[in-house]
Amino acid sequence: QYSEELEKKLNYDQLTGAYNRRAYDKRIEEEMARFLRYGTQFSLLLIDADKFKLINDNYGHAIGDKCLQEIIKRSIPLLRTNDMLARYGGEEFMVIMPETETEGAKEAAEKIRQTIEKIEFLYKKDKVKVTVSIGVSQSKKGDKNHQQIFERADIAVYQAKEKGRNRVLVN
Repeated sequence: QYSEELEKKLNYDQLTGAYNRRAYDKRIEEEMARFLRYGTQFSLLLIDADKFKLINDNYGHAIGDKCLQEIIKRSIPLLRTNDMLARYGGEEFMVIMPETETEGAKEAAEKIRQTIEKIEFLYKKDKVKVTVSIGVSQSKKGDKNHQQIFERADIAVYQAKEKGRNRVLVN
């Protein structure tokens, strides 16, 4: 039991219950090794909560925390059991999707985006809404490390935010 609790502390984000950055780093290395050795495709989703600083500034960190928890709670059921959702940092989350090509990853990302945009909290008399921008990328022939795949997803998120947020883009 102690070892299970220790495992949880080491691999899970305390606030959201999602996997943490440490667990993500280990898993992405494994997926990359599989890709380099066997050519097994995988995709990444980079999910970034839109205008999150404004939510924290206007409504307080408790509401911000609740938003992050809801993003995780509502996203997990939309993923397969072998996909991994991890809190990457702040309001950013990563999803590793083994044996998934761009089209399937984009579909999953769109389901997540549509589900998240329906979240509403009441704060005093205000309705607090949260949306996400999602960048999608897939391992490609010639990739030497997972950072290349991450960078493509990061560029896609940046472009999604520039084009008005609350959207999914592939790079």
